[in-house]
Amino acid sequence: MRVIVTSDWHPDKATAGFERFGDVRVAVERSVERAVEVKAGLYLFEGDLVTNDPSLDFYIRCLGLAQIASRDLRRAGVPSIWMPGNHDVFEDGLGTTALDPLEFSDGVVGVAVEPSVIRLEPSSPKLAVLLPYPAPSRVYDPAEFVEEEARALGDRARDVVLVAGHLMIEGIERGSESDDMARGRDLFFPVEAVRRCFPKAVMTNGHYHRRQVFNGVHVPGSIAGGLTRGEVGCEPGFLELEL
Repeated sequence: MRVIVTSDWHPDKATAGFERFGDVRVAVERSVERAVEVKAGLYLFEGDLVTNDPSLDFYIRCLGLAQIASRDLRRAGVPSIWMPGNHDVFEDGLGTTALDPLEFSDGVVGVAVEPSVIRLEPSSPKLAVLLPYPAPSRVYDPAEFVEEEARALGDRARDVVLVAGHLMIEGIERGSESDDMARGRDLFFPVEAVRRCFPKAVMTNGHYHRRQVFNGVHVPGSIAGGLTRGEVGCEPGFLELEL
């Protein structure tokens, strides 16, 4: 099964006063085209559709970009799942996220605002664990969730082939996402718990804008790259996983 993983779109971001929406739109279109080309079993968005509380008109453009992507994927028979990142949650006490309207968009498999375990394909036993960044009213312990789900799954824990999140990773080099674009509190990806509970699983995590593999976790990086001056040299793109 082929999975396309994208993250940290931030189309409402400007770099030195230059709007990046066009760059991001082109990058998103490329990722969707690739998902269609390889007949991906899943298109996974790992958070940060927006930046910090964009104006209404810009938010509508950002949301429209995601809706168009999900529509084009659906038309090609590619399901999609969307997880909120730390920039997508609203501090309203209701658990609202910038991705909520996608729940009602035609063709979206799901908006994962809660940690969850999902089946990747209807006819396959393969499972994925999703660890989104939570709004304050939905805070959870990622390591505890992983351990509890592993116990609940029992022998089926061996069927977990993917653990995906939008959390922080202990020890990773900080970038603009942690400095000039910082938002929210630290909540860490449970690397050791995943290794212990789901040893066959591929780990992938958004949030960090520099594409890399750190401590076994695959980071897709910002889809367009170079969102700030501190991101010079960041390779834009997305991940293509075979599970």
